[in-house]
Amino acid sequence: MEPNESIQNQFDQAFQHNYNVLKAAFLQEVGKASDREYAIQYYRNILFEQNELIPYRTVFFQELITTFQHLNRLDETTALERTLEYLPQICNSSEQAFEQVMLALSSSLVLQFSQLPDLYKDFLSDESNDLSLEQLAYQEQLAMKSDEENTIELLALYLASQQLLMETASDTEAKIPETKLEHSHQFTRSQQVLFAHYIFKMAGIEPRINADISACAEIVHGLTGMPYTTIKNSELYKKFRDPIGNSSPTKVKKDLELVRSYFAKLDHPKLLELIDKDIRGLSVE
Repeated sequence: MEPNESIQNQFDQAFQHNYNVLKAAFLQEVGKASDREYAIQYYRNILFEQNELIPYRTVFFQELITTFQHLNRLDETTALERTLEYLPQICNSSEQAFEQVMLALSSSLVLQFSQLPDLYKDFLSDESNDLSLEQLAYQEQLAMKSDEENTIELLALYLASQQLLMETASDTEAKIPETKLEHSHQFTRSQQVLFAHYIFKMAGIEPRINADISACAEIVHGLTGMPYTTIKNSELYKKFRDPIGNSSPTKVKKDLELVRSYFAKLDHPKLLELIDKDIRGLSVE
Protein backbone atom coordinates (compact mmCIF):
# COMPACT_ATOMS: atom_id res chain seq x y z
CA MET A 1 0.00 0.00 0.00
CA GLU A 2 1.39 3.41 -0.95
CA PRO A 3 1.55 5.62 2.18
CA ASN A 4 0.22 8.71 0.38
CA GLU A 5 -2.53 6.89 -1.47
CA SER A 6 -5.98 7.92 -0.28
CA ILE A 7 -8.29 5.42 1.37
CA GLN A 8 -10.85 5.87 -1.39
CA ASN A 9 -8.24 5.24 -4.10
CA GLN A 10 -7.11 2.08 -2.33
CA PHE A 11 -10.70 0.90 -2.20
CA ASP A 12 -11.46 1.84 -5.81
CA GLN A 13 -8.42 -0.05 -7.10
CA ALA A 14 -9.19 -3.11 -4.96
CA PHE A 15 -12.85 -3.05 -6.01
CA GLN A 16 -12.00 -2.84 -9.73
CA HIS A 17 -9.39 -5.59 -9.44
CA ASN A 18 -11.75 -7.96 -7.63
CA TYR A 19 -14.60 -7.11 -9.98
CA ASN A 20 -12.47 -7.87 -13.05
CA VAL A 21 -11.04 -11.11 -11.64
CA LEU A 22 -14.41 -12.46 -10.46
CA LYS A 23 -16.20 -11.50 -13.67
CA ALA A 24 -13.49 -13.07 -15.84
CA ALA A 25 -13.61 -16.30 -13.82
CA PHE A 26 -17.40 -16.42 -14.04
CA LEU A 27 -17.51 -15.85 -17.80
CA GLN A 28 -14.72 -18.35 -18.45
CA GLU A 29 -16.32 -21.15 -16.43
CA VAL A 30 -19.85 -20.55 -17.70
CA GLY A 31 -18.52 -20.38 -21.25
CA LYS A 32 -17.06 -23.89 -20.94
CA ALA A 33 -20.18 -25.43 -19.39
CA SER A 34 -22.34 -28.04 -21.11
CA ASP A 35 -25.38 -26.93 -19.11
CA ARG A 36 -25.17 -23.12 -19.11
CA GLU A 37 -28.14 -22.51 -16.78
CA TYR A 38 -26.76 -24.93 -14.17
CA ALA A 39 -23.29 -23.40 -14.44
CA ILE A 40 -24.63 -19.87 -13.95
CA GLN A 41 -26.36 -20.89 -10.72
CA TYR A 42 -23.33 -22.83 -9.48
CA TYR A 43 -20.68 -20.19 -10.18
CA ARG A 44 -22.88 -17.33 -8.95
CA ASN A 45 -23.01 -19.19 -5.66
CA ILE A 46 -19.34 -20.04 -5.20
CA LEU A 47 -17.93 -16.81 -6.65
CA PHE A 48 -20.46 -14.16 -5.61
CA GLU A 49 -22.81 -15.50 -2.91
CA GLN A 50 -20.48 -17.64 -0.81
CA ASN A 51 -16.97 -16.67 -1.84
CA GLU A 52 -14.58 -18.67 0.34
CA LEU A 53 -12.30 -15.66 0.83
CA ILE A 54 -15.04 -13.78 2.71
CA PRO A 55 -15.52 -14.76 6.39
CA TYR A 56 -19.32 -14.46 6.31
CA ARG A 57 -19.80 -16.44 9.54
CA THR A 58 -17.81 -14.24 11.86
CA VAL A 59 -18.86 -11.48 14.21
CA PHE A 60 -16.14 -9.35 12.62
CA PHE A 61 -17.60 -9.52 9.12
CA GLN A 62 -21.23 -9.15 10.19
CA GLU A 63 -20.48 -6.05 12.26
CA LEU A 64 -18.24 -4.62 9.53
CA ILE A 65 -20.90 -4.94 6.82
CA THR A 66 -23.71 -3.73 9.07
CA THR A 67 -21.67 -0.67 10.02
CA PHE A 68 -20.67 0.12 6.42
CA GLN A 69 -24.20 -0.28 5.05
CA HIS A 70 -25.60 1.95 7.80
CA LEU A 71 -23.03 4.69 7.20
CA ASN A 72 -23.35 4.36 3.42
CA ARG A 73 -27.07 5.11 3.66
CA LEU A 74 -26.34 8.21 5.71
CA ASP A 75 -23.56 9.54 3.44
CA GLU A 76 -21.87 7.32 0.89
CA THR A 77 -19.07 9.85 0.33
CA THR A 78 -17.73 9.32 3.88
CA ALA A 79 -18.95 5.78 4.59
CA LEU A 80 -15.64 4.04 3.97
CA GLU A 81 -13.56 6.40 6.07
CA ARG A 82 -16.07 6.41 8.92
CA THR A 83 -16.34 2.61 8.87
CA LEU A 84 -12.57 2.36 9.36
CA GLU A 85 -12.91 4.63 12.40
CA TYR A 86 -15.11 1.92 13.94
CA LEU A 87 -12.54 -0.81 13.16
CA PRO A 88 -11.10 -0.99 16.73
CA GLN A 89 -14.62 -1.51 18.14
CA ILE A 90 -15.42 -4.14 15.51
CA CYS A 91 -12.18 -6.00 16.27
CA ASN A 92 -12.96 -5.81 19.99
CA SER A 93 -16.43 -7.33 19.47
CA SER A 94 -14.84 -10.05 17.35
CA GLU A 95 -12.26 -10.81 20.02
CA GLN A 96 -14.91 -11.03 22.73
CA ALA A 97 -16.94 -13.43 20.59
CA PHE A 98 -13.85 -15.57 20.01
CA GLU A 99 -13.17 -15.74 23.74
CA GLN A 100 -16.76 -16.82 24.39
CA VAL A 101 -16.47 -19.54 21.76
CA MET A 102 -13.19 -20.81 23.21
CA LEU A 103 -14.78 -20.88 26.68
CA ALA A 104 -17.73 -22.84 25.28
CA LEU A 105 -15.39 -25.31 23.60
CA SER A 106 -13.72 -26.00 26.93
CA SER A 107 -17.07 -26.64 28.63
CA SER A 108 -19.22 -29.75 28.67
CA LEU A 109 -21.45 -30.42 25.67
CA VAL A 110 -24.50 -29.62 27.78
CA LEU A 111 -23.29 -26.08 28.47
CA GLN A 112 -21.46 -25.50 25.21
CA PHE A 113 -24.29 -24.20 23.01
CA SER A 114 -25.87 -21.97 25.67
CA GLN A 115 -22.55 -20.17 26.25
CA LEU A 116 -22.11 -19.16 22.62
CA PRO A 117 -22.71 -15.61 21.33
CA ASP A 118 -26.17 -15.29 19.77
CA LEU A 119 -24.70 -14.83 16.31
CA TYR A 120 -22.87 -18.15 16.61
CA LYS A 121 -26.08 -19.87 17.65
CA ASP A 122 -27.58 -18.55 14.42
CA PHE A 123 -24.58 -19.75 12.40
CA LEU A 124 -24.81 -23.27 13.82
CA SER A 125 -28.59 -23.40 13.38
CA ASP A 126 -28.32 -22.39 9.72
CA GLU A 127 -28.82 -25.48 7.55
CA SER A 128 -26.46 -24.08 4.91
CA ASN A 129 -23.59 -23.91 7.40
CA ASP A 130 -21.12 -26.76 6.92
CA LEU A 131 -18.49 -25.51 9.40
CA SER A 132 -17.85 -26.91 12.86
CA LEU A 133 -17.63 -24.68 15.91
CA GLU A 134 -13.84 -25.09 15.85
CA GLN A 135 -13.70 -23.96 12.22
CA LEU A 136 -15.92 -20.96 12.95
CA ALA A 137 -13.63 -20.02 15.84
CA TYR A 138 -10.57 -20.26 13.60
CA GLN A 139 -12.16 -17.91 11.05
CA GLU A 140 -13.01 -15.44 13.82
CA GLN A 141 -9.46 -15.56 15.11
CA LEU A 142 -8.09 -14.64 11.68
CA ALA A 143 -10.70 -11.94 11.09
CA MET A 144 -10.24 -10.15 14.41
CA LYS A 145 -6.60 -9.44 13.54
CA SER A 146 -7.56 -7.43 10.45
CA ASP A 147 -5.86 -4.10 9.98
CA GLU A 148 -7.07 -1.17 7.89
CA GLU A 149 -5.58 -2.51 4.66
CA ASN A 150 -7.12 -5.97 5.11
CA THR A 151 -10.48 -4.40 5.89
CA ILE A 152 -10.45 -2.25 2.76
CA GLU A 153 -9.61 -5.34 0.67
CA LEU A 154 -12.40 -7.33 2.33
CA LEU A 155 -15.01 -4.62 1.76
CA ALA A 156 -13.90 -4.24 -1.86
CA LEU A 157 -14.12 -7.99 -2.47
CA TYR A 158 -17.55 -8.25 -0.88
CA LEU A 159 -19.02 -5.24 -2.72
CA ALA A 160 -17.56 -6.39 -6.04
CA SER A 161 -19.14 -9.81 -5.52
CA GLN A 162 -22.49 -8.22 -4.67
CA GLN A 163 -22.43 -6.01 -7.76
CA LEU A 164 -21.70 -9.02 -9.96
CA LEU A 165 -24.43 -10.96 -8.19
CA MET A 166 -26.91 -8.25 -9.23
CA GLU A 167 -25.52 -7.94 -12.75
CA THR A 168 -25.80 -11.69 -13.39
CA ALA A 169 -29.27 -12.01 -11.86
CA SER A 170 -30.94 -11.48 -15.23
CA ASP A 171 -29.20 -14.60 -16.55
CA THR A 172 -31.16 -16.72 -14.09
CA GLU A 173 -34.58 -15.34 -15.00
CA ALA A 174 -36.94 -16.98 -17.47
CA LYS A 175 -35.46 -17.06 -20.96
CA ILE A 176 -36.90 -14.64 -23.49
CA PRO A 177 -37.51 -16.15 -26.94
CA GLU A 178 -34.72 -15.12 -29.30
CA THR A 179 -36.85 -13.28 -31.85
CA LYS A 180 -34.98 -11.01 -34.21
CA LEU A 181 -36.50 -7.56 -34.25
CA GLU A 182 -36.30 -5.34 -37.32
CA HIS A 183 -35.85 -2.20 -35.22
CA SER A 184 -33.53 -2.95 -32.33
CA HIS A 185 -30.34 -1.49 -30.95
CA GLN A 186 -28.13 -2.58 -28.07
CA PHE A 187 -26.90 0.73 -26.74
CA THR A 188 -23.52 0.82 -25.04
CA ARG A 189 -23.09 2.42 -21.62
CA SER A 190 -21.34 5.40 -23.22
CA GLN A 191 -24.25 5.89 -25.64
CA GLN A 192 -26.78 5.65 -22.80
CA VAL A 193 -24.89 8.33 -20.89
CA LEU A 194 -24.83 10.58 -23.98
CA PHE A 195 -28.59 10.20 -24.43
CA ALA A 196 -29.10 11.17 -20.77
CA HIS A 197 -26.56 14.00 -21.06
CA TYR A 198 -28.56 15.70 -23.82
CA ILE A 199 -31.94 14.93 -22.27
CA PHE A 200 -30.77 16.73 -19.13
CA LYS A 201 -29.60 19.64 -21.26
CA MET A 202 -33.06 19.85 -22.89
CA ALA A 203 -34.48 20.13 -19.37
CA GLY A 204 -31.99 22.86 -18.46
CA ILE A 205 -30.10 20.59 -16.08
CA GLU A 206 -26.31 20.96 -16.08
CA PRO A 207 -24.32 18.52 -13.88
CA ARG A 208 -21.69 20.36 -11.81
CA ILE A 209 -23.42 23.70 -12.53
CA ASN A 210 -27.00 23.40 -11.27
CA ALA A 211 -27.23 19.67 -10.48
CA ASP A 212 -25.24 17.00 -8.65
CA ILE A 213 -23.54 14.36 -10.82
CA SER A 214 -24.51 11.60 -8.36
CA ALA A 215 -28.19 12.52 -8.61
CA CYS A 216 -28.04 12.53 -12.41
CA ALA A 217 -26.22 9.20 -12.47
CA GLU A 218 -28.79 7.65 -10.14
CA ILE A 219 -31.56 8.74 -12.52
CA VAL A 220 -29.72 7.13 -15.44
CA HIS A 221 -29.35 3.92 -13.41
CA GLY A 222 -33.09 4.02 -12.82
CA LEU A 223 -33.79 4.46 -16.53
CA THR A 224 -31.39 1.73 -17.69
CA GLY A 225 -32.04 -0.71 -14.85
CA MET A 226 -28.30 -1.15 -14.40
CA PRO A 227 -27.57 -2.14 -10.76
CA TYR A 228 -24.83 -0.64 -8.60
CA THR A 229 -23.48 -0.87 -5.07
CA THR A 230 -22.33 2.70 -4.43
CA ILE A 231 -23.08 5.36 -7.03
CA LYS A 232 -19.54 6.73 -7.22
CA ASN A 233 -18.16 3.27 -8.02
CA SER A 234 -20.66 2.70 -10.81
CA GLU A 235 -19.63 2.66 -14.47
CA LEU A 236 -22.36 5.13 -15.42
CA TYR A 237 -21.27 7.66 -12.80
CA LYS A 238 -17.66 7.57 -14.02
CA LYS A 239 -18.78 8.07 -17.62
CA PHE A 240 -21.21 10.82 -16.62
CA ARG A 241 -18.36 12.87 -15.17
CA ASP A 242 -17.15 13.44 -18.74
CA PRO A 243 -19.69 12.13 -21.28
CA ILE A 244 -17.80 13.50 -24.30
CA GLY A 245 -14.24 12.70 -23.25
CA ASN A 246 -14.50 9.21 -21.74
CA SER A 247 -13.52 7.43 -24.99
CA SER A 248 -11.39 8.03 -28.06
CA PRO A 249 -12.52 10.94 -30.30
CA THR A 250 -13.26 8.54 -33.17
CA LYS A 251 -15.53 6.39 -31.02
CA VAL A 252 -17.22 9.40 -29.42
CA LYS A 253 -17.91 10.88 -32.86
CA LYS A 254 -19.68 7.68 -33.95
CA ASP A 255 -21.66 7.64 -30.70
CA LEU A 256 -22.65 11.30 -31.08
CA GLU A 257 -23.76 10.74 -34.66
CA LEU A 258 -25.89 7.80 -33.52
CA VAL A 259 -27.42 9.80 -30.67
CA ARG A 260 -28.03 12.72 -33.03
CA SER A 261 -29.95 10.47 -35.45
CA TYR A 262 -32.47 9.74 -32.70
CA PHE A 263 -32.77 13.32 -31.48
CA ALA A 264 -33.22 14.48 -35.10
CA LYS A 265 -36.73 12.99 -34.89
CA LEU A 266 -37.60 15.69 -32.36
CA ASP A 267 -38.32 19.29 -33.26
CA HIS A 268 -35.42 20.73 -31.28
CA PRO A 269 -32.91 22.53 -33.54
CA LYS A 270 -31.00 24.06 -30.60
CA LEU A 271 -30.23 20.61 -29.23
CA LEU A 272 -29.07 19.35 -32.64
CA GLU A 273 -26.82 22.38 -32.96
CA LEU A 274 -25.37 21.60 -29.53
CA ILE A 275 -24.60 18.01 -30.59
CA ASP A 276 -23.13 19.26 -33.88
CA LYS A 277 -20.93 21.68 -31.94
CA ASP A 278 -19.68 18.82 -29.73
CA ILE A 279 -18.94 16.74 -32.84
CA ARG A 280 -17.00 19.63 -34.44
CA GLY A 281 -15.01 20.06 -31.23
CA LEU A 282 -13.57 16.54 -31.45
CA SER A 283 -10.05 16.07 -32.76
CA VAL A 284 -10.56 13.09 -35.05
CA GLU A 285 -7.69 12.00 -37.28
